[in-house]
Amino acid sequence: ILSTSLYNPKIGSYISPLHPQAFSYYKFRYEGFIEENGLTINKIKIEPKLKDPSLFEGYIYIADYTWHIYSAELHSNPYGAKQAYTISFQELAPNVYLPITYLIASDIDIFGIKATMNYYTSLTYSNITTNKSVISGAKSKKEKRTFEIARQDSLYIVKSDSLASKRDTAYWTNVRTIPLGEREIKTLIKRDSIQQHLDSAREKHRNPMLTFSNIINGGQIGSDSSKVKIKFNGLLEGSIYEYNFVDGLWMGQSFRLTSNIGKHNKLEITPYIYYTLSRKRLVGGGNINLTYAPLRLGSLTISLGSTSEDFNPLGIHRFNNFSNSLIRGKNYNYFYQKDFISATNSIDISNGLSVSVGLEIDRRHGLSNNTDYTWGKKSKITPNIYPDDRFDKTAFNLGIEYTPYAYFSIKDGAKKYEKYASPTFYVNYEQAFSGWQTNNAQYQKLSGGIKQNIKLSEFSNFNYQLEGGRFLGERDKIHFVDYQHFNTSNVTVNLKSPFTSFMLLDNYVASTNRYWIRTNFNYESKYILIKRLPFLQGKMFTESLHLKNLYTADMKYSEMGYSLNFTKLLNVGVFASFKKTKYQDFGIRILFDLDNIKKTINR
Repeated sequence: ILSTSLYNPKIGSYISPLHPQAFSYYKFRYEGFIEENGLTINKIKIEPKLKDPSLFEGYIYIADYTWHIYSAELHSNPYGAKQAYTISFQELAPNVYLPITYLIASDIDIFGIKATMNYYTSLTYSNITTNKSVISGAKSKKEKRTFEIARQDSLYIVKSDSLASKRDTAYWTNVRTIPLGEREIKTLIKRDSIQQHLDSAREKHRNPMLTFSNIINGGQIGSDSSKVKIKFNGLLEGSIYEYNFVDGLWMGQSFRLTSNIGKHNKLEITPYIYYTLSRKRLVGGGNINLTYAPLRLGSLTISLGSTSEDFNPLGIHRFNNFSNSLIRGKNYNYFYQKDFISATNSIDISNGLSVSVGLEIDRRHGLSNNTDYTWGKKSKITPNIYPDDRFDKTAFNLGIEYTPYAYFSIKDGAKKYEKYASPTFYVNYEQAFSGWQTNNAQYQKLSGGIKQNIKLSEFSNFNYQLEGGRFLGERDKIHFVDYQHFNTSNVTVNLKSPFTSFMLLDNYVASTNRYWIRTNFNYESKYILIKRLPFLQGKMFTESLHLKNLYTADMKYSEMGYSLNFTKLLNVGVFASFKKTKYQDFGIRILFDLDNIKKTINR
């Protein structure tokens, strides 16, 4: 609250009483006036409509005629930390009222840990420049639209005296108007000892040398500031990766090597190698990713490897298949052998417009189950599909994505998209060609769509995606592996997202080699149904409504759902499905979005 303004729509994570949509969040009650310094000051009580930790309650004092804030007394209670803010304003230039004092009182009680803090500060302004066009209400000439968001970390620039941390205790004793008390001195001594311990631990953590503990538990070679860093999971965590009835148990290791090239470019290499105990074969490979041209988000990725691949890589997560195969004797996924090399390059050719091109060469053949080990009933094990087929592929792809109103910022010479104020349109074309391999796939596939996330309020947002596509020309040389597959996960406890996946659709039942239309609508809000109950208001979860549809030559499928979202990574929901408008199925899903969890950890 010290680095922003009550006139802003948001004050950190709080919604300001002067938000443009303030009447959606607050109730206001006039409680009289006072006369002070020749001004009539109106006293306005602020009451939140919901018991949400992002809302204030208290009083705001508004001066008549000028309508500036004279003072504010606000209270909040974010998850066990009661805060009271008293802010005073003063006219420091004609019609310019700025805060001059802040008093913040905090009472914290979280999990039995209690603390009290009082903070007082006064501000002195050495130079004030008035934006006269705002004061007069004059409108400036229409300027050319710019999509760059100038970075502004604070309304204030804080400068510290270079000698502040070097002066001794005697100097600061003379500066202080109120001497430190005995308890405060003890607190400082304790803080210094804690800081020394943290500094020591940090230096130990940054030790670039490999230790025996790193080998067992994983770790990093090289500090965060090193030019080259190597991360690995360790033998304890990373040695067992997967289990399925085709390969058996995977045992091995994966690594991540990162190197900074110059000031802005980065090279990342992620190799992996495992031995499959039942198939008795090494599987491995890796990605080489080079990020370049940071102002145009250039990215070149080269992938190669020899591994078992799912016929539907968008379907049920392989870890779900791992656990169900081992515990229940149920295999959801089917695999084939894939030896491959591919290269993809993407870059912004203008703001909001990116193009990607890629080339892929695959040697592929079917596989059979090599084990039936399970803790469950073996009667649920199904044979792998296409075990004797050969279906190689050479293909190129071209993708274009365009967002007309894409706003970005630049930090440390690199571009980052901050928000999109319009839909994103995309088109993808893929062609498999050539006959130099064995039973080469030959097809043309064109798809396109539109997607957008719309912020409806500080509490809710709506996102949607509409996509359609079809295979062009002859279809007699399209193997099942090259069909259009869909994001499905018909498992009670699964590792997918309710926002993007079909929760009640089996892995391969909707796959098509003709055409498809897919739609996805999600409405997410802090308050839809059960969170409107008074005792649940302000709790740390949101609610969502989902509607997903899929139309192909063989299927008309719809799915509706409601979920509780503790984060975007953890959800619990109920879903119902319909085929040709007739009720089909119902299910409860417990969801851990593993792909996003991994992305979050890697960041």
